[in-house]
Amino acid sequence: MHNNLKIEYRPEIDGLRALAVLSVIIYHAKINFLNIFILPGGFFGVDIFFVISGYLISKLIFKEFKINQKFNFFHFYERRARRLLPVLLIVLIFTGLVSSILLYKPSEITEFSISALLSIFFASNFFFYTVVSDYWNSILLYKPLLHTWSLSVEEQYYILFPIFFIISLRFLKNKIIFLLFFFIFISLCLAEWGSYRVSTGVWFNDKFSFYLLPTRIWELLFGTLVLLFEKKYFIKNYHSLISFIGFILMILPIIFLNDKIRQPGFLTLIPVIGTSFIILGCNYENFIKRILSFKKLVFVGLISYSLYLWHFPIFSFARRLYGEFEKANAENLPFKDNFIWSYDFLLIILIFIISIPSYYIIEKPFRNKKKIDLKKLVIFIFISTLIIFFICFKILYVKFDYRNYEDFSLTNAKYFTDSEAFHKSIKLFINDHKGNFTDSDKRKILIMGDCHAEDIFVALKMNENKLKNIELGSLFITNLDCLEKNSLKDKKCNEKLYQSDVIIIDYKYNENYIKSLVNIIPKLKELNKKIILINHKNSFLKMEDHSLFKFINFYERFPNSTELKSIEKEVYVKFKSNKKTANFNKQLKKIAYLNNIDFLNVSDLMCSHQNKYGGPKKMKKKCHLISSEGKLLLYNYGNFTKAGAEIYGKQLIKNRQFIKLFEQ
Repeated sequence: MHNNLKIEYRPEIDGLRALAVLSVIIYHAKINFLNIFILPGGFFGVDIFFVISGYLISKLIFKEFKINQKFNFFHFYERRARRLLPVLLIVLIFTGLVSSILLYKPSEITEFSISALLSIFFASNFFFYTVVSDYWNSILLYKPLLHTWSLSVEEQYYILFPIFFIISLRFLKNKIIFLLFFFIFISLCLAEWGSYRVSTGVWFNDKFSFYLLPTRIWELLFGTLVLLFEKKYFIKNYHSLISFIGFILMILPIIFLNDKIRQPGFLTLIPVIGTSFIILGCNYENFIKRILSFKKLVFVGLISYSLYLWHFPIFSFARRLYGEFEKANAENLPFKDNFIWSYDFLLIILIFIISIPSYYIIEKPFRNKKKIDLKKLVIFIFISTLIIFFICFKILYVKFDYRNYEDFSLTNAKYFTDSEAFHKSIKLFINDHKGNFTDSDKRKILIMGDCHAEDIFVALKMNENKLKNIELGSLFITNLDCLEKNSLKDKKCNEKLYQSDVIIIDYKYNENYIKSLVNIIPKLKELNKKIILINHKNSFLKMEDHSLFKFINFYERFPNSTELKSIEKEVYVKFKSNKKTANFNKQLKKIAYLNNIDFLNVSDLMCSHQNKYGGPKKMKKKCHLISSEGKLLLYNYGNFTKAGAEIYGKQLIKNRQFIKLFEQ
């Protein structure tokens, strides 16, 4: 019975698969030959796959229902599992093992682990929709599992479509074509509208349109339309012309269109209709069918699933290993384009070398129920899933300890550029050392502000044992409304203000903060607290302007002593020439003077003094970026790492002007 349910094999469809997968591979290879990108519209290969999948699944369901007048969902999903899961699980294990070595940022490790786990359950498209930027962003080429979004879309379709199709065949047989056109129209219009709403900031936007099923289902439903139209008389009479037109419609967008178009959208209709025409016309013998049935092309189509799964991780890892070499050295090569083209070509050969045994050793045996029965399949899936969970847990929770992140940064220069991890390290330290006051008789110092106040809090907290009869508290608020509008009567917002003896105010100031301080400081003075206003500290406009980060990103190593001196002087010049900082400090000094409170400039503690962290000595025009132990002192646009905060705190405590302000 099961043999009768097999659909007729059409070698030209495997040839079509071959063209689709080769287009995708070449597109993702980003082959640049003589400054021309080859197949800039190769991403349409995925749309071709969607039409093929929609056609074949519809035909399989239709044939079984026609013969048995019922449909076995269990056997259907077992076939899907046999075809899709074994190779996918092996690829996930491979990428997990390699990622544990090559991925160095905790944020990347987290993203990879989540995407790997969701890929098992064919839900990674939701993750990429919610977390990453649009598909065309070049940085996404470094995410080894990005391509699994399309598998997730297909599998979600396989869950929903059989139910719809069986109900339609049983109860709405005369209305199936109308229903298909209706859903295709709605889905296509949503896709076009969503792709048009680029970066709107709302949930329905270009990312939704690209990654999720509602705006992709129309392409798969086109395959069902093909099934319902393939026996129409006009197809038989004009099959050669239909196939030829279809081939042209499919190929031209791949060659001439690029990723600047709205995708998916109305233009996606061109390759989708083209693919549909090819499947329709090639039901009969013609020239296009003979081309697509070429044996070597059919073979590529047979291994297309393995090719698709393996190609993206290999490209991703290769870019990590050699991408910077290319960028740094290709300019000096006499045949730059030939070098890059040859490099990409070798990667494609490697993908084939891996995919061929993947097909014969994994794909084919698991599809054969006689070789691998259901019990063995379930055991394989279960064990493989456990291995993936273990790998993700290992690299996610064991490889990194944010609390000691600076220690990890010493092992690899690239760690120094991971601003997010340094920030998380500081946040965890703050969470471990709550800034609440006790009932002790110690003098209570409240540090109030944003991330700059966090710098001072962590700096002093790490050196708290050197502060006698002083207790530190923190009030980290970026919105000053609760202070400015409530006349300090809101105890929940201001409880620590009442408990404190000294209030240190430190912000990354802007015009709004300056205006707020003008109103707030007189109110704080009414509490009879000693108030210290910290200057606007030097900072970079953005992390990419950080000279040390630029150096490490380009050379992937630490600077030597001579290079470091030059970088530190360059940073000093940038800091001291910052007119915006000078203007803010001028305004802050005026506020302090008018309100008769203390103003303290702490910037010079990290810049322009000798690299001996024991107080002001011989002045030198440089800013210290790396400690004598090789730890980064500043990250992001100018915040302190824990190592920087510790050194900064030592200098603050040894600065008599600063400590004297704490005294009664």
